[in-house]
Amino acid sequence: MHKTLLTTLAAACLLAALPASAGDSRGANPHELEFTDIEMDLPDYDEPFRRDGRLVAPERLAGIVPGASTAQVRELIGEPLRTGHGRRGPEWDYNLKLGLADHDYIVCQYKVVLDARGETVVETAWRRYQCRDAMAAHQAHAGG
Repeated sequence: MHKTLLTTLAAACLLAALPASAGDSRGANPHELEFTDIEMDLPDYDEPFRRDGRLVAPERLAGIVPGASTAQVRELIGEPLRTGHGRRGPEWDYNLKLGLADHDYIVCQYKVVLDARGETVVETAWRRYQCRDAMAAHQAHAGG
Protein backbone atom coordinates (compact mmCIF):
# COMPACT_ATOMS: atom_id res chain seq x y z
CA MET A 1 0.00 0.00 0.00
CA HIS A 2 2.84 2.40 0.86
CA LYS A 3 4.43 1.81 -2.57
CA THR A 4 1.09 2.43 -4.33
CA LEU A 5 0.59 5.68 -2.43
CA LEU A 6 4.08 6.90 -3.35
CA THR A 7 3.54 5.98 -7.00
CA THR A 8 0.21 7.82 -7.05
CA LEU A 9 1.73 10.92 -5.43
CA ALA A 10 4.66 10.92 -7.85
CA ALA A 11 2.30 10.66 -10.84
CA ALA A 12 0.13 13.49 -9.50
CA CYS A 13 3.16 15.75 -9.04
CA LEU A 14 4.37 14.99 -12.55
CA LEU A 15 0.96 15.75 -14.08
CA ALA A 16 0.68 18.98 -12.11
CA ALA A 17 4.07 20.14 -13.39
CA LEU A 18 3.35 19.42 -17.06
CA PRO A 19 1.11 22.42 -17.85
CA ALA A 20 3.52 24.81 -16.16
CA SER A 21 6.56 23.52 -18.00
CA ALA A 22 4.91 22.92 -21.39
CA GLY A 23 4.88 26.60 -22.32
CA ASP A 24 7.83 27.69 -20.20
CA SER A 25 9.91 30.16 -22.17
CA ARG A 26 11.27 31.57 -18.88
CA GLY A 27 10.42 35.09 -19.94
CA ALA A 28 12.36 35.03 -23.21
CA ASN A 29 9.20 35.63 -25.24
CA PRO A 30 6.72 37.24 -22.82
CA HIS A 31 4.20 38.25 -25.49
CA GLU A 32 4.16 34.77 -27.09
CA LEU A 33 5.30 36.04 -30.48
CA GLU A 34 5.15 33.46 -33.27
CA PHE A 35 8.36 31.82 -34.52
CA THR A 36 8.82 29.29 -37.33
CA ASP A 37 9.44 25.63 -36.59
CA ILE A 38 11.55 23.06 -38.38
CA GLU A 39 10.12 19.62 -39.02
CA MET A 40 12.42 16.65 -39.41
CA ASP A 41 11.91 12.99 -40.14
CA LEU A 42 13.87 10.55 -38.01
CA PRO A 43 16.52 9.85 -40.69
CA ASP A 44 17.21 13.60 -40.90
CA TYR A 45 18.75 13.59 -37.43
CA ASP A 46 22.02 12.42 -39.01
CA GLU A 47 22.38 15.88 -40.57
CA PRO A 48 24.68 18.17 -38.60
CA PHE A 49 22.42 21.27 -38.64
CA ARG A 50 18.84 21.98 -39.67
CA ARG A 51 18.97 25.67 -38.88
CA ASP A 52 22.01 27.85 -39.36
CA GLY A 53 22.45 31.46 -38.43
CA ARG A 54 24.43 34.55 -39.15
CA LEU A 55 27.34 35.01 -36.77
CA VAL A 56 26.81 38.31 -34.95
CA ALA A 57 28.94 39.87 -32.24
CA PRO A 58 26.84 40.22 -29.07
CA GLU A 59 27.89 43.87 -28.79
CA ARG A 60 25.97 44.59 -31.99
CA LEU A 61 22.76 43.16 -30.55
CA ALA A 62 23.03 45.50 -27.57
CA GLY A 63 22.32 48.39 -29.95
CA ILE A 64 18.91 47.04 -30.93
CA VAL A 65 16.68 48.76 -28.41
CA PRO A 66 13.20 50.29 -28.49
CA GLY A 67 13.34 53.43 -30.60
CA ALA A 68 16.20 52.24 -32.83
CA SER A 69 15.54 52.75 -36.54
CA THR A 70 15.26 49.96 -39.08
CA ALA A 71 18.40 51.37 -40.73
CA GLN A 72 20.26 50.89 -37.44
CA VAL A 73 18.98 47.31 -37.14
CA ARG A 74 20.15 46.53 -40.68
CA GLU A 75 23.53 48.08 -39.98
CA LEU A 76 23.95 46.09 -36.77
CA ILE A 77 22.70 42.62 -37.78
CA GLY A 78 21.91 42.76 -41.48
CA GLU A 79 18.81 42.01 -43.50
CA PRO A 80 16.12 39.89 -41.86
CA LEU A 81 15.67 36.27 -42.87
CA ARG A 82 11.96 36.97 -43.31
CA THR A 83 9.50 39.74 -42.64
CA GLY A 84 5.87 39.53 -41.68
CA HIS A 85 3.11 41.02 -39.60
CA GLY A 86 2.30 39.60 -36.18
CA ARG A 87 -0.16 40.42 -33.44
CA ARG A 88 2.03 43.25 -32.16
CA GLY A 89 2.98 44.79 -35.51
CA PRO A 90 5.48 44.33 -38.35
CA GLU A 91 8.13 41.72 -37.51
CA TRP A 92 11.62 40.91 -38.73
CA ASP A 93 12.91 37.40 -38.08
CA TYR A 94 16.57 36.43 -37.79
CA ASN A 95 18.52 33.23 -37.21
CA LEU A 96 21.62 34.33 -35.33
CA LYS A 97 24.63 32.33 -34.21
CA LEU A 98 25.94 33.30 -30.78
CA GLY A 99 29.29 32.25 -29.35
CA LEU A 100 29.20 30.45 -26.01
CA ALA A 101 31.77 30.46 -23.22
CA ASP A 102 33.10 27.03 -24.24
CA HIS A 103 33.92 28.26 -27.78
CA ASP A 104 30.86 26.53 -29.17
CA TYR A 105 27.88 28.19 -30.84
CA ILE A 106 24.13 28.24 -30.40
CA VAL A 107 21.77 29.14 -33.26
CA CYS A 108 18.98 31.37 -32.00
CA GLN A 109 15.75 32.71 -33.45
CA TYR A 110 15.49 36.44 -32.79
CA LYS A 111 12.53 38.67 -33.57
CA VAL A 112 12.43 42.43 -33.94
CA VAL A 113 8.94 43.96 -33.63
CA LEU A 114 8.49 47.36 -35.27
CA ASP A 115 6.01 50.19 -34.81
CA ALA A 116 2.87 50.30 -36.99
CA ARG A 117 4.73 52.30 -39.67
CA GLY A 118 7.57 49.78 -39.72
CA GLU A 119 10.17 52.45 -38.94
CA THR A 120 11.40 51.92 -35.37
CA VAL A 121 11.91 49.04 -32.95
CA VAL A 122 9.19 48.49 -30.37
CA GLU A 123 10.58 45.31 -28.80
CA THR A 124 12.80 42.30 -29.42
CA ALA A 125 12.43 38.69 -28.35
CA TRP A 126 14.43 35.49 -28.30
CA ARG A 127 12.51 32.33 -29.03
CA ARG A 128 14.40 30.33 -26.41
CA TYR A 129 15.48 31.37 -22.95
CA GLN A 130 18.88 29.73 -23.53
CA CYS A 131 19.64 32.38 -26.13
CA ARG A 132 18.53 35.23 -23.89
CA ASP A 133 20.64 33.76 -21.08
CA ALA A 134 23.69 33.39 -23.37
CA MET A 135 23.41 37.09 -24.24
CA ALA A 136 22.98 38.06 -20.59
CA ALA A 137 26.06 36.02 -19.65
CA HIS A 138 28.09 37.72 -22.36
CA GLN A 139 26.96 41.17 -21.23
CA ALA A 140 27.78 40.35 -17.60
CA HIS A 141 31.23 39.08 -18.59
CA ALA A 142 31.84 42.18 -20.73
CA GLY A 143 30.76 44.44 -17.88
CA GLY A 144 27.55 45.54 -19.59
